[in-house]
Amino acid sequence: IINLSKEFETVLPCVDFSHLHARYNGIINTYDEFAQIFEKIGKELGQIALDNFHAHIAGIEYGTKGEKKLLENCYKNSLLLAEDYRQENNLEEVTIAFPCISTGIYGYPKEEAADVAIKTVKEFNNDKINIIFVCFEDKDYEIYTRKLNQ
Repeated sequence: IINLSKEFETVLPCVDFSHLHARYNGIINTYDEFAQIFEKIGKELGQIALDNFHAHIAGIEYGTKGEKKLLENCYKNSLLLAEDYRQENNLEEVTIAFPCISTGIYGYPKEEAADVAIKTVKEFNNDKINIIFVCFEDKDYEIYTRKLNQ
């Protein structure tokens, strides 16, 4: 990804952390490991790559093995990275957008996933991070609107 971005001026990286996790047999799964990826991209490609960073962060298949905690950690780790980025770059605020993580092909129930997302973001409680919930489907929009207005 980095070499491609170096070769073509208009190409900036998009990282899918779940693919990296799978490719490297589960070793990329912690906040520190995610942060190392950001550090390498910043070192190799500069601030513009970090300012325009695009990430795919999840692919949690819903079942009986503690997925709620994993989904919660996707949000928490993303918010921690956003806050670190804000502080390291002396920014007044940053914006992060979350789609309805894992509710598509991975089958996480939409209502439960929205509960996890909203609860985790509210508990993080940082007024320096603007949160956008991206709802591609009308049903998702209805769920998030209802839950955010409760």
